[in-house]
Amino acid sequence: MTNALSDVRSGMSYRAACLKHGIPRITLMRKHKRNLPAKTKMGPKTSFSEEQENMLAYWILTMSKAGFPLSKETFMYSVKKLATEYNIKFGGKTTPGRKWYNLFCARHPNISLRTSQNLTTSRRLVSEAEISNWFQEVKSYIDQNKLTTILDNPRRVFNTDETAFFLNPKPSKVLAQKGSKNIYTSAGTDEKENITVLLTAIAAGQLAPPMIV
Repeated sequence: MTNALSDVRSGMSYRAACLKHGIPRITLMRKHKRNLPAKTKMGPKTSFSEEQENMLAYWILTMSKAGFPLSKETFMYSVKKLATEYNIKFGGKTTPGRKWYNLFCARHPNISLRTSQNLTTSRRLVSEAEISNWFQEVKSYIDQNKLTTILDNPRRVFNTDETAFFLNPKPSKVLAQKGSKNIYTSAGTDEKENITVLLTAIAAGQLAPPMIV
C-alpha cells in the first residue's frame, strides 16, 4: 500500500498501481484522496495506546530477565492501577478483564505464561566462564594423575544428582518471553524446606541405593 500510494503521487494511475501491487482500487483511492495512512488496524481502538502497550510488554520481559517475573495476577493489578492513573476504561469498565488480557497477549505473541523455578542468589550468580573453568580443572586433575583409563571403563564412571521435593507450593505461572525454556524467580538466599533425594548411577546401567535427607 505504501509503494502504491507513492506511485500514484508520482503520476501513476490507480488502475496501474493496483495491478502492479495487487491491492483493491477502492481502498487505494480512499487512502489517497482522504490522505489516510497506509497502515491501519481493524476493529476498535485499544484501551492503551500502542506506545503504552509496548512499555507494558517491555516491563514484562525486563522483569523476567532480571529474575523477578510477573504472575498474571500481579500484571493485571498493575494494569488496573495504570488505567486508573490515566483515566482509561475497558469497554466502560475500570478493571481489565479476561478479554483484554487475551487480546493483549495476541497483540504481543512474544509473551506467554511459563512455569517459573526458584533460583537462589548463589546459583543465579554462576557464570558460563566459571562452569567452563570447572570442567577444565577436572580434566587437568585426570590428566596429571594419569587417570584417563578410568573413562574407558563404564563401571568406573559415576553420575550423581539430587532432586528436591519442596514442601511448599511451587511458583505459579508467570509472564515471560514466549519459547523461553528456563524462567527463574529470585528466591534470595534462604533454603526452602524440602525432602532431598540423591540418586547415583554408573555408566554400565546400575543404580546405587538412594540417599534421602
